[in-house]
Amino acid sequence: MLVALGGLTLIGFVGFYLLVARQYAKIQQQNAQLKSELQEVQNDLNAVINTAIGVGRHLSELEQSIQQTEKDLKQTAERQEELAHRDPDERTYTQAAKMFKRGESIDEVMDTTQLSRAEVELMRILYHRHSAGD
Repeated sequence: MLVALGGLTLIGFVGFYLLVARQYAKIQQQNAQLKSELQEVQNDLNAVINTAIGVGRHLSELEQSIQQTEKDLKQTAERQEELAHRDPDERTYTQAAKMFKRGESIDEVMDTTQLSRAEVELMRILYHRHSAGD
């Protein structure tokens, strides 16, 4: 009877060992699965962080671009103000010079600028001398 009881105990231990071994294998498998999922989450987090860094850089570039645009806009407004207060005759002569550069005739320049023929002819002579010297 003792042998039978010892055999049952041995079977019980073997059964218990197999149960524990099966549970251990299951836990190992779950552990490997959790490690894999954790690695995926870490990769996703790194991608989000890198994207956030890229967006931050882009925002910084945009801020610099906006500041430069505002600066340029201010300079343009100041230049326009300067030009608005400029001598109207100077603007007319500048306009005539641009027209000569485009190849427009004396009559066209006179009609547009309201300058006299003598002024326009003189400007044309000066323009041609200046452009020949360049």
